[in-house]
Amino acid sequence: MNKGMFVNLDETYYPKVKIRNGYYIEVIGLGDIVNTGSGKRTISDVLYVLDIDQNLLSIGQLLEKGYAAVFIDKTCEVFNTTDIKLMSIKMKDKSFSANIQTDLAYSSAAKVGNWEKA
Repeated sequence: MNKGMFVNLDETYYPKVKIRNGYYIEVIGLGDIVNTGSGKRTISDVLYVLDIDQNLLSIGQLLEKGYAAVFIDKTCEVFNTTDIKLMSIKMKDKSFSANIQTDLAYSSAAKVGNWEKA
Protein backbone atom coordinates (compact mmCIF):
# COMPACT_ATOMS: atom_id res chain seq x y z
CA MET A 1 0.00 0.00 0.00
CA ASN A 2 1.21 3.49 -0.81
CA LYS A 3 1.86 5.49 2.37
CA GLY A 4 1.01 8.68 0.45
CA MET A 5 -2.65 7.58 0.20
CA PHE A 6 -3.10 8.15 3.94
CA VAL A 7 -4.05 11.21 5.92
CA ASN A 8 -3.77 11.26 9.72
CA LEU A 9 -1.63 8.11 9.70
CA ASP A 10 -0.90 6.84 13.22
CA GLU A 11 2.35 4.87 12.93
CA THR A 12 2.25 3.80 16.59
CA TYR A 13 -0.53 1.26 15.87
CA TYR A 14 1.12 -2.20 15.75
CA PRO A 15 -1.35 -5.11 15.86
CA LYS A 16 -1.13 -8.22 13.72
CA VAL A 17 -3.77 -9.25 11.20
CA LYS A 18 -4.66 -12.82 10.30
CA ILE A 19 -4.93 -13.32 6.54
CA ARG A 20 -6.71 -15.98 4.51
CA ASN A 21 -3.88 -18.55 4.58
CA GLY A 22 -3.82 -18.45 8.40
CA TYR A 23 -0.62 -16.44 8.70
CA TYR A 24 -0.34 -13.22 10.65
CA ILE A 25 1.10 -10.04 9.15
CA GLU A 26 2.27 -6.98 11.02
CA VAL A 27 0.45 -3.67 10.78
CA ILE A 28 2.63 -0.57 10.90
CA GLY A 29 -0.02 2.12 11.02
CA LEU A 30 -3.67 3.12 11.02
CA GLY A 31 -5.19 6.06 9.18
CA ASP A 32 -7.70 7.44 6.74
CA ILE A 33 -7.63 7.23 2.96
CA VAL A 34 -9.11 10.20 1.15
CA ASN A 35 -9.60 10.56 -2.59
CA THR A 36 -10.85 13.72 -4.23
CA GLY A 37 -10.96 12.53 -7.85
CA SER A 38 -14.72 13.05 -8.20
CA GLY A 39 -15.65 14.45 -4.80
CA LYS A 40 -14.16 13.82 -1.39
CA ARG A 41 -14.47 10.19 -0.34
CA THR A 42 -13.00 8.90 2.90
CA ILE A 43 -12.49 5.45 4.38
CA SER A 44 -11.43 5.67 8.02
CA ASP A 45 -9.24 3.39 10.13
CA VAL A 46 -7.45 1.71 7.22
CA LEU A 47 -4.52 -0.50 8.20
CA TYR A 48 -1.10 0.26 6.71
CA VAL A 49 0.69 -3.04 6.01
CA LEU A 50 3.88 -3.50 4.00
CA ASP A 51 4.04 -7.31 3.81
CA ILE A 52 1.25 -7.78 1.26
CA ASP A 53 1.01 -6.78 -2.38
CA GLN A 54 -2.59 -5.58 -2.33
CA ASN A 55 -4.89 -3.36 -0.31
CA LEU A 56 -7.37 -5.10 1.99
CA LEU A 57 -10.69 -3.80 3.25
CA SER A 58 -12.43 -5.66 6.04
CA ILE A 59 -16.15 -5.91 5.29
CA GLY A 60 -16.74 -6.65 8.99
CA GLN A 61 -14.97 -3.46 10.04
CA LEU A 62 -16.84 -1.41 7.43
CA LEU A 63 -20.17 -2.77 8.70
CA GLU A 64 -19.23 -2.02 12.33
CA LYS A 65 -18.62 1.61 11.32
CA GLY A 66 -22.03 1.94 9.67
CA TYR A 67 -20.92 1.40 6.07
CA ALA A 68 -22.94 -0.91 3.83
CA ALA A 69 -21.66 -3.62 1.49
CA VAL A 70 -23.98 -5.05 -1.12
CA PHE A 71 -23.12 -8.09 -3.24
CA ILE A 72 -25.04 -8.37 -6.54
CA ASP A 73 -24.10 -10.21 -9.74
CA LYS A 74 -20.48 -10.80 -8.70
CA THR A 75 -20.03 -7.15 -7.75
CA CYS A 76 -19.45 -5.62 -4.31
CA GLU A 77 -20.77 -2.11 -3.81
CA VAL A 78 -19.61 -0.18 -0.74
CA PHE A 79 -21.63 2.75 0.62
CA ASN A 80 -20.61 5.21 3.31
CA THR A 81 -22.64 6.17 6.37
CA THR A 82 -24.55 8.83 4.41
CA ASP A 83 -25.60 6.32 1.72
CA ILE A 84 -23.17 7.55 -0.94
CA LYS A 85 -21.58 4.81 -3.04
CA LEU A 86 -17.83 4.76 -2.42
CA MET A 87 -16.91 2.02 -4.86
CA SER A 88 -18.12 -0.82 -7.02
CA ILE A 89 -15.75 -3.79 -7.33
CA LYS A 90 -16.15 -6.74 -9.70
CA MET A 91 -15.26 -10.22 -8.45
CA LYS A 92 -12.14 -11.81 -9.94
CA ASP A 93 -10.88 -15.26 -8.96
CA LYS A 94 -13.39 -15.48 -6.08
CA SER A 95 -12.16 -12.25 -4.47
CA PHE A 96 -12.82 -8.55 -4.80
CA SER A 97 -9.65 -6.69 -5.68
CA ALA A 98 -10.03 -2.93 -5.48
CA ASN A 99 -7.75 -0.21 -6.69
CA ILE A 100 -8.50 2.35 -3.99
CA GLN A 101 -7.22 5.27 -6.06
CA THR A 102 -9.28 4.57 -9.18
CA ASP A 103 -12.28 2.78 -7.64
CA LEU A 104 -12.86 5.62 -5.18
CA ALA A 105 -12.17 8.29 -7.81
CA TYR A 106 -14.56 6.99 -10.45
CA SER A 107 -17.41 5.55 -8.43
CA SER A 108 -20.69 7.33 -8.95
CA ALA A 109 -22.79 8.71 -6.12
CA ALA A 110 -25.91 6.71 -5.39
CA LYS A 111 -28.25 6.20 -2.45
CA VAL A 112 -28.25 2.82 -0.71
CA GLY A 113 -31.96 2.49 -1.48
CA ASN A 114 -31.16 2.43 -5.20
CA TRP A 115 -29.14 -0.78 -5.21
CA GLU A 116 -32.06 -3.16 -5.62
CA LYS A 117 -32.22 -4.89 -8.99
CA ALA A 118 -35.06 -3.91 -11.31
